[in-house]
Order: sequence, then structure tokens, then C-alpha cells
Amino acid sequence: MTEAAATPGLTRKKKLFLGAATALGIFLFLEILLQILSPSYPVRVRAPAAHAQVRAYLGRGELWSDTDVVELGFSIYEDDRRLLWRMRPGLDAELTNFLTPPAFRANTRFRVITDDRGYRSAPGAKASDRPLRVACLGDSHTFGWGIAGDEAYPAVLERELARLGLEAAVLNRGQPGFSTAQGRVLLEEVLARDEPQVVILAFGFNDSRQSDAADRDLMESRASMGGGARWAAGRLQIIRLARSLLPAPSALAPGSALVPRVSRPAFQANIAAMASACEKAGATVAFLSLYTGPLLAADLAAEARERDAVYLPGDAVAQTCAARLSRGQDEAAREAAARGRSAFGSPFLTEKPGYWIRVDAAHYSHYVHAAVARALAARLAPILKARAGR
Repeated sequence: MTEAAATPGLTRKKKLFLGAATALGIFLFLEILLQILSPSYPVRVRAPAAHAQVRAYLGRGELWSDTDVVELGFSIYEDDRRLLWRMRPGLDAELTNFLTPPAFRANTRFRVITDDRGYRSAPGAKASDRPLRVACLGDSHTFGWGIAGDEAYPAVLERELARLGLEAAVLNRGQPGFSTAQGRVLLEEVLARDEPQVVILAFGFNDSRQSDAADRDLMESRASMGGGARWAAGRLQIIRLARSLLPAPSALAPGSALVPRVSRPAFQANIAAMASACEKAGATVAFLSLYTGPLLAADLAAEARERDAVYLPGDAVAQTCAARLSRGQDEAAREAAARGRSAFGSPFLTEKPGYWIRVDAAHYSHYVHAAVARALAARLAPILKARAGR
């Protein structure tokens, strides 16, 4: 018998083990290499849950038909296990407003600056150590989608309060696309880290949006052991590379089984829970409706009455702004819009006068934000003066 014949070969089990070990070694080598190189992938959307939202915005008429522009609009988010997504920290980027008609998109670029926690801030803004703090929680309407950071109502509210002699820091904690399910979790962070004396809650627009899964179900799935493992795997560079090679998300098929992201009873429960959390933390709560819809706005008003809290119907403020403009009671604003302050120009505004107070199909202009801020300042000033011991 030869020496070669006498030497036993590798068993099947050892071959499988060696193959698995080799594959794992290659995987780890590629992952470490990609972590070092930190490449930029073609797919701009980093958060899978936000990526899923892109599908809901595609194929919904001319405003949502441009996949590249929509994906760029969702590139400002990062994945978050508890919140599903949130704004990326340290951003300084210009976006094109994908919610505007294609013919006007070139005129709709706006700057997005975020701090080290992923919250919007105005150019040059610094963290404030002022003893009075107002935290504004909400979605893209609080964030100020389509307008500059210093034009969003939280920034204007800070200036209006200063005009009334109140040196308060007004914190923009708006996160585009957020529902009350996400806001309820975000509030925990805001109360713990910002310690505000007043909290403004402005949610509702996204709760009633249709999706293929409810936000609460997605968040509970993330919280499970299996969901946590999938979330951790999704943060690997190799997985991100693989996603970048996949086709862009297609629009939801007509007739897809869709559900509200947050049902109305869940919305009511979330708002009540957030208000209670504010009161437990010693903060005064106020409610604001902006593009909320009549049913959910009524729920906000009812919760405010129950707690004897401030409620501002922001949509009614917007309609007052529209009436003033249509009656020519604010010629300066009309002239500013006609001269380019509005992205749309006089012919379009004449054809669609509703856009006098809007920057796109779903967000109010700086003009409305300023009016909302003035109305909020008038209602909150007595509360803040009492907090300051005046």
C-alpha cells in the first residue's frame, strides 16, 4: 500500500467546516475593508424603513414621479432601531423639494443643517444655555420642509418671544416623516436631554398616511430579538453594498393592501401618553395642528381641552393668511412672491392661488410659519413669564 493511499482524506464534516470558515474569513475581510474605505453607494437612502416610504411617494401623480429626486429627498435620514429612522447628524446639504411640480423644482432648493444629534438648526446656531426652553416636536411641518431653518416656526417663535422680552431657547425637534408612534419614543430623549419647560406637540399628517405596515408593528418587530439581529445586519457595509446593487424601489402596486401608519385610536392614545409624559416631567404641554386633517385636529383640540392646555389650529391661521393675500391686505407679501420669493411665479399663482401660502403640495410657506409663530408667542408668553417667576 502506498503512503498516499494510507493517508485518510478530509471527512465530509471537516470539508463543510473548512468551507464555512473560509467563507466567513472572506466575509470578515471584505467587511473590514469596506469599513476602512467607507465607500459612498449609489443608493442614497440609508434607512430601510425610510426607503420603504419612498415607495409610497412614487407613482402618485406628477409630483412624486421622479425616483432620483425622491430618493435624494430621503437621503437625509439614518437608520435607527427604536425610531425606524431619524435625521443624520452634522448635515449641511441642499435639497430639491420633490413635492413641487417638475417645472418648478429648479427653484425649490433649500438648505438643511443639522446639529450633532440630528436636529435642524439655523446657520451659525449654537447650543443655548438659556434657562427657559421650548421644545417643538413634530414632523416635516415643524422641521420646516421646503424653507430655510431660520424661517421655520420654531426659529421665528424664538425671535417673537425675544421681542416680548422673553429670552427662551426654542428647540426645533421636528423629524420629517414622523408619526405619533415615533414621536412618543423621541419625546423620551427630548425630555431627558433638553429638560424643556414647554413642549409643543404637532403631529398628525403622517399618522393617516397609508403604508404596507403600521408603524407600531414595525417598531415592535425591531424591538424583538430577531428584528434586532436583522437591524444589526443591515448596518454591515456588505449588506449596504448589496442593497446598492438592487433596483430602485418601485411604486406600490395599485390595490396593495395598505393600512394607516397610525390608526385614529392609536393616535389619540399616543397624544395622551405624550402629554402625560410632559406633565410628569414638569413641562407644560401645548398642541398645534398643521396639515393634520379635521379628524385628528379635533382630537388634538379635545386633548387640549381635557388638560386645559394651549391649542393652536395652525390650518385656520393659514387660511387667514390666504384670505389676507387674496383680499390684497398684504401687498408686500404678494409683491415679494411675484418677484421671486415664491418658486412658482405670478402666472402659476393666479391659476392655483392656494400656493400663495404653500411651498409645495403639502407644506406651508415661510409666510404661514411666521403667522403661526406670532400666534404661539402670544399664547405661550404668559406661561413662560410664570415659569420665569415674573
